[in-house]
Amino acid sequence: MGARNTVFFDDRGFTTAGMAVALLLALSLVFTASQVYRVNSVSARVQDVADAAALAAEGQVAEYVLAARVCDAVLFSLSVAGLTCAGAGIVCLCVPGGAVIGDPLIEASRSLFDSRSKFCRSAKEGLESYQKALPFLASLRATAIASSNNQEGRHRYLAIAVLVPCSGEPMAWDDDIGSSELSDDIDRKSDGLKQAAERADEEARKANDAKTRGFIADCGSEGCSSMFERASVLAGLDGNENPLYASVDTWDFAAGLSRARAYYRKRLANEHPVSSTDEERMKSYLRSCFYRYAVRKLSSAFVKDTDEGFEVSLPHVPHNTDEVRATSLYTDELFLEGISPEGQRVVFAYPEAAVGLPTAPISLQRMEAEGIPSYPEGLLSVSDMGRVAAASTSIDNGFEHYFREFVEAAEEYERARKKLDPLEREAKQTVDGVFSKIRNALEQVASARITPLPPGRNGAIAIVTDVEATSVSRLAPAPFVGSDSFLGNRTAVAASTLLEESSDEGKTALSSLLDGVAERSGSSLLSSEALMCWSDILRGYAKGKEGMASAVEGLLASLPLGSASGLGDWAANGLSLCIESVGLDPPKLNAVKPVVVNSGSVAASSDDPAAVNYISIKKAAIEHPVAGSRPFSSLISAIEGEANHCLDGVPETVEVASIEIAGAGIPIEVPVPDSVRDSASTVFRDALDRLRGLEASECGGSVWD
Repeated sequence: MGARNTVFFDDRGFTTAGMAVALLLALSLVFTASQVYRVNSVSARVQDVADAAALAAEGQVAEYVLAARVCDAVLFSLSVAGLTCAGAGIVCLCVPGGAVIGDPLIEASRSLFDSRSKFCRSAKEGLESYQKALPFLASLRATAIASSNNQEGRHRYLAIAVLVPCSGEPMAWDDDIGSSELSDDIDRKSDGLKQAAERADEEARKANDAKTRGFIADCGSEGCSSMFERASVLAGLDGNENPLYASVDTWDFAAGLSRARAYYRKRLANEHPVSSTDEERMKSYLRSCFYRYAVRKLSSAFVKDTDEGFEVSLPHVPHNTDEVRATSLYTDELFLEGISPEGQRVVFAYPEAAVGLPTAPISLQRMEAEGIPSYPEGLLSVSDMGRVAAASTSIDNGFEHYFREFVEAAEEYERARKKLDPLEREAKQTVDGVFSKIRNALEQVASARITPLPPGRNGAIAIVTDVEATSVSRLAPAPFVGSDSFLGNRTAVAASTLLEESSDEGKTALSSLLDGVAERSGSSLLSSEALMCWSDILRGYAKGKEGMASAVEGLLASLPLGSASGLGDWAANGLSLCIESVGLDPPKLNAVKPVVVNSGSVAASSDDPAAVNYISIKKAAIEHPVAGSRPFSSLISAIEGEANHCLDGVPETVEVASIEIAGAGIPIEVPVPDSVRDSASTVFRDALDRLRGLEASECGGSVWD
């Protein structure tokens, strides 16, 4: 036999024995690898359970955050609803007879303010109590999740969880937004506002009637003559100087004044005798004097309509002899006196009649006082000047007829406005004062939001141990592989934190809350006004900032605010601007969900004893994976110290807050399962003790999992 020949090899290669041994070794390796994979899989399952426990613990924090956000929505909406009802009530008082709606709205605001105050105190106490129980509830939920993964003879899990940080920030917001002062201020001012609004409406009706008459005189009504129509026919004014307004709402008295100025300028420019007779020449000259007088008077006329008030100065053109004597047409030296060809002292009826003769200026007043005759004889007298505008004023085919109606309407409008404007200023000052308090209250509401900062806001860390001693041979029975060893305790650590997500969970919670209110309301819980206002704003809040603004606008749009003075519409617009000017933050109603993250990052975010111990343990385990035999004792002790204050009993439910309106209450509660409540303290302490006792393993330590 050669040097290479053995029992396994010969000159031809593998022997039969060699082939058999090779096959046996290959099969042994295959089944051994399968056994190792199965052992590793079973050992690694504890990490999945740890992840689930960490998510469950942080899920309890997510429920708290959602409850706090619902409380914030209720508190905020009660505040805005109360202030809106108060403002809407004031708006209604600006309308005559509006107290029928305004008084109930103001009363509804008081009910909402009272409910807000009670809810604020209730929410503050409830959220603080919930915060104190949160670390224990989170750990219990982690323990329950771990236990639900137990399998007879294979897995039995013990779990504890710690929230990071372990304590929350105290609830700090003011339950007083100045609502008491606002309600008292409304009580003091409401009667005066009602009276001012009624008187203002009466004067506004007079002013509106006068303005309508002025508009009709200037622009006319269908099928009727007017300054517009007469100016177009008699003077040929075009659209630029003679505009037509379709509505009194777009017209003002200044438009009529501009039209009159253009009309008389055009009539003066176009005036000429229609024949060469002495009488017609005199009449043409008298008309020119009249038009020139009107142009001069209108040049100094004015119409002022400002925030300070309305003021008008318009000329009354004379339309008879007596009125002529009261004007400069009578006193100004518009004519010429001289010696007639017959040698008599006369007043020439028109300037051309004195051509070539020495003359001196003279007025109609002197002519009449001195009894000077006219030339041509008997042609000119004061009454002739009076007749220039008499016909066009007395009958409806003359411009002066409508201009006189326009002037009278403007003067009546001025008298009404002089009474109306002080009343409006008084009412607006009252309303502005109330709206200023509403704005201040809204600013306090905007800054008094509930911002949840509970235990576990940075995350949760769960420690899970599988204490079931599982036989290796039972995991995957296989030929060629045999072992009497057992898998020891397997421990894993996981962490989770909260992540914002887009969901309708918050909106659904608000809708359920409103459904509960509707079921209990009947006739005693809420007045219909308060319920309508609050529910609309709360539903609008669930849709976002725009939805809430739309709810406020919808309430104002539903009010009957039509009045002659327009104070109701002005106040409604002022209230909308008041609310918009505050810049209320958009609502946060999205739910938060727990997600698995690196446990070191969570622990590093806090200086709690448990977090600090965990960081040091993890660092030591990474640097010296098999050095220490008791890595968790200090961590477990820290967790136990932080949780002791929560171990004295758990209630059936955690009442976060209660909404009370008109003596009835609707609680916002988070239930605690019976299985958790009945054995909470025992289960938690037992888990801590078992984990502490199991820590000293015979293998002396393990690589960090």
